[in-house]
Formats: sequence, C-alpha cells, structure tokens
Amino acid sequence: MLRFAEQQIIESPESCCCILAKLIARSTRDQSILSQFQNTPKISKIPFWTKAQAEQMAKESVRDRYLNQISNIAIDSLSGSTVLITLQGFINTETDSQIRETKQIWRKPLSERVEDRTAIANLTIVDFTGNQITLRYSEENISKFSAGDQLRLSRDQPFDGNNSYSCALKEETENELILKAGYKTSFSDLSTAYQDWVLDYDVVDVRHLLIEALNKLEQSP
Repeated sequence: MLRFAEQQIIESPESCCCILAKLIARSTRDQSILSQFQNTPKISKIPFWTKAQAEQMAKESVRDRYLNQISNIAIDSLSGSTVLITLQGFINTETDSQIRETKQIWRKPLSERVEDRTAIANLTIVDFTGNQITLRYSEENISKFSAGDQLRLSRDQPFDGNNSYSCALKEETENELILKAGYKTSFSDLSTAYQDWVLDYDVVDVRHLLIEALNKLEQSP
C-alpha cells in the first residue's frame, strides 16, 4: 500500500508522481517511464505524528500554512494534469504490452521457455498450506526469477485459470523454492498426485490500483 501525506502532495506533486512512476516501472518491468523524472527531487519525509504533536500543529495552524501555498504554486506546471494523464496512458499501454508479451511466452514449448530462463520445469511438491508452497527442483535453476516476482504454477497449462495458481516467489533455499499464494489464490485444492509442476512468469495487471492512486493524487487539494 502506498500512502502520501497531504502535505507531500501539496508541496511536492512531481515527487509523488515520481514515486508512482517507480512503482509502475517495477510492476511492468519497463524502466523507460523513469526518464521523465531524472531531475525530480526526492520527496521530503513526513514522520508519524504523536497525539501531542498533532494538537500542537493544530494550535500553530500548520495545515493552513501549507494549504495557503496552493495559491502561490504554479499548478500549471502539471498543465491540467498533463503529467497524470501521461502516466495513466503509460500504465494502460505498458500493462497491455506486458500481458501480450507474457502470453506469447506461454505459447512457446516448455523446453524453449526453460532455455530462455522464463520457466522452471519438473518441480515437485515438498509441502504446502493454503497460502504457501515449497517446491523442489532436481536440475540447476537457470531461470531469471528473483524474490518478489509474480509467477504462475501449473502443469504446463498457464492459460488454464482453473488449474493454475498465481503466486509470488518468497525465497530460494538450496534446491527449493518457497512461494506464497497470490491475490485470491489458495493452494488448498492443489493435487499432490502430480509431481511435474512448472513455474512461469505470471500476467501482472494492477493498473486499477495505480490509476486509482493517480486519481486520488489529482483530486487532492
């Protein structure tokens, strides 16, 4: 979850956009959007307030002071939210492109996906609960997977939503992979009768969250 303080949005709107751009770049695995923010200053941190600090800030009208800055800020720098609109367009374009690219990879033969380091084959189940699973690989893991990557577990059927599982790589230990279940995913119905599981990169579509965050940023006073 990403949260901005009201003061950060008022005083550093471009820095807030920069943070969102970094999140977009990480989600889409495309760093090109960051070129627009090369000279954007880092956002100033706003510490959590204690009750006593909040009461003192209220007495000193701290909020009124930074809100009054709005009339002095050249909001035109965003040119009618041009930056935000550009970000929204980039999110949709890059998400659609990433989904198409991932599905094109899925269509390749498993041996080719393994050779391209976008899949791991012949995985066996060591242990699992509803929200976590441990898999073991018998051969060297040459994949490009790293902790935090969104993956799809299946029996070489990544397109089959009823027989595949969205998950994220938690950690790798020796010849085992520990994964946590993805959003609205459970391993509870997973069958241990099969021991030839495959991991692929998963489709990642979090555009609704990113665009919602941008809309909130745009609507902030």
